[in-house]
Amino acid sequence: MVSAREILQNLFSQRPPSSQQVIIFGTVLSIGVILLAPVLAVFLEPFIGGPYNQLVAVGVIGLFYGVVCAYYKEIISGSYAGMLVFLTISMNVPLGDSKYHLAGIGPNIWLVHIPIIILVTYGLVSEDSIQIGRPQKLFALFIVWAGLGAILAPGPRPDMTILFVIFAMTALLISIIVMTAIASGKVSITSTLTTLCIAVIAHVFLGIIQFLNRGPIGVPYLGEGAGAPAAEVSLGPIGAFYTGPFVNGLTFGGPLAVLLTLTIPIVLVFALQKDGKERIGLLLVVCLMLFVHRMSGWDAARGGLLVALSVLLISAGGIQWKKIRELKTVGKGAITTIGMFLILFIPSSGFGQTVRVPNVSSTESETEADSDTGSQTEGGSSGSEASSDTGSQTADGANTPGIEGEKYLDVADFMVHLDGLNIPLFDATNLGIRVHQYVLGLDLALQYPITGIGAANFYFVSEDIGLRTSYHLHNWYIQLLAETGVIGFSLYSGALLLIFVGTIQAILDETDEKRALIIIATLAGTVGVLSQLMFQPQMMKMPSMFSFWAVMGVLAAYIGITNDDLGRVSKDL
Repeated sequence: MVSAREILQNLFSQRPPSSQQVIIFGTVLSIGVILLAPVLAVFLEPFIGGPYNQLVAVGVIGLFYGVVCAYYKEIISGSYAGMLVFLTISMNVPLGDSKYHLAGIGPNIWLVHIPIIILVTYGLVSEDSIQIGRPQKLFALFIVWAGLGAILAPGPRPDMTILFVIFAMTALLISIIVMTAIASGKVSITSTLTTLCIAVIAHVFLGIIQFLNRGPIGVPYLGEGAGAPAAEVSLGPIGAFYTGPFVNGLTFGGPLAVLLTLTIPIVLVFALQKDGKERIGLLLVVCLMLFVHRMSGWDAARGGLLVALSVLLISAGGIQWKKIRELKTVGKGAITTIGMFLILFIPSSGFGQTVRVPNVSSTESETEADSDTGSQTEGGSSGSEASSDTGSQTADGANTPGIEGEKYLDVADFMVHLDGLNIPLFDATNLGIRVHQYVLGLDLALQYPITGIGAANFYFVSEDIGLRTSYHLHNWYIQLLAETGVIGFSLYSGALLLIFVGTIQAILDETDEKRALIIIATLAGTVGVLSQLMFQPQMMKMPSMFSFWAVMGVLAAYIGITNDDLGRVSKDL
């Protein structure tokens, strides 16, 4: 009698994953799903109405990819590459009523779940030991504590807390898969980062098409967002175009800016480590990434990227100064470098505008008008995340019986200091409503310091505590404090701190300059994202959360490799 385990082992008697194959399959899949599938969907639209044209398009590409992986006995390499590509794509099948969906949180079947299931099954039947670092263990404890909030916290939506736990558990699982794959010695750090960067670059090329199209190309069921234009940009004889979160690839809005902040430092380092035409080509790619980053219209993301590049330059400038000097002696390279930073410093559409201080005592409706700070409503897809950064998609729950407790902070005391504030090169118009949220969030944290109000619950109490409409809290850290209390905040922050401290210590012990620079770039991208999250709620979106924790898995694996804590591990990047 053949056991189920033997059947699975025979099914997965494929070649183990390899770095080269992961990059190849990742490139093929990125081109196929992110670029060719939308084009095929648009071509099929006259013959097959939506959403079936889009489902057929991605189905054809996916079937072809699966057949190729099976034919070459590379199901595991193909699945690992597929996970890294699909975690950047907001294509999903939403389950249940809309009241159970909030941004990326809810009963969803994401495209990325397919390779995750395959990889988890392979991990259970393979002889490779599963690697879980101390940061992942702390993250797991955070998830457990957040889950207890469904019972202990006073928030009105314990069901959303449970759905948040499932969402966070998936991010944790991705991080463990990445760490285990690298720890096995079969997949390298560089191949993992390269595959993720290739997927993001594919979104960049689609974003350029959306920019030139002056709006979405019409594939919402593949993950394309449909935010309204934010500002007009003139490109001289080419014509007038628009910035806005409709420039998003298939990430459904804001997550593309997060992905770009995360990966631009890495691609820049890859470029500096090349010579001749390869270097120039990669630098041009970086310019395109920067251009799309700005044209997506998220000011908070630009600030995050400035932080990321500053960390990279300060940390790596010393050990790479000779190469940087050599780059400046190359005419095309110098022009490219200067162009990169000019793109990054393009002023906001509302440049020079001062803070709009909300009237916290009035009953007027208060909305964020300027999308250049990331406040614009995203929409247009019932097949993807039907959400907005102001949280306007959820019909139920906004007026649920609210949180009641003693007020510790007075919003008006903080607003008086914002009047007339001007931030050079940035649009400060909507800083007032953000500060309003921050004060209310901190007040909730003071009222419920241990349990918080429950994960993913701020949106549902925001009207009751003083906001004029339901909002996501545009600060990830205050949200963690308000929703999971000081214990949840400490566990989550502790996981990040372990990774950052461990990575820095490992870099200081590193003898390979090339490897050190790649890790510095990876760390710089994560620091940039964490800075960006001080003004955006993007960790509520699937591509942002999952991609970030995939990179955390890379760094955790590097720490273990450097410290010889992982057993059978290849030290080859």
